[in-house]
Amino acid sequence: MKTPRINLLLFVIFSLVSIGVLIASLISPSIREIAYAPLRELILPPPTPIVVEVLYSTEKVAWLNDVIGDFESTHPKVNGHPIQIELEKMGSWEIYNAVLDGSRKPVIISPASSLQIAALQDASTAQFGMSLVNPADAQSCHSVVTTPLVLVSWKERSEVLWDKQPSRSM
Repeated sequence: MKTPRINLLLFVIFSLVSIGVLIASLISPSIREIAYAPLRELILPPPTPIVVEVLYSTEKVAWLNDVIGDFESTHPKVNGHPIQIELEKMGSWEIYNAVLDGSRKPVIISPASSLQIAALQDASTAQFGMSLVNPADAQSCHSVVTTPLVLVSWKERSEVLWDKQPSRSM
């Protein structure tokens, strides 16, 4: 009995599509998310993580640990590659010096104050002829935490500052 030509054609198309899907699932890390293949997981190593090194000031320890914990609980991935956050706390001026002398090249810096960012901009412009940071660029340099400024003074000094109206801003 002869197989009809259409059956042979459908078999070839199905076989080619199956082989294409198999190859794509073996090669592409982004397909790992939607196409679980135990054999592939045994043969191929897991995708390399994207490491984000963060230097931050010691004042932000509690807040940053909470935020990073929430972020990591979502198991974020970019094109199938997991994101790995590496935190290192330093003093703000230590961050400034480490970035300026090139001993550290973090992806993110988060000093205690924008003063260190402005100082890093000025010093890097003087040293390299171009700025390592641009505080005016809201896309690449923006504040993630704003803390209130608290002033404590003697009553006589505060009356001089606020003219007996403590609710008035400076």
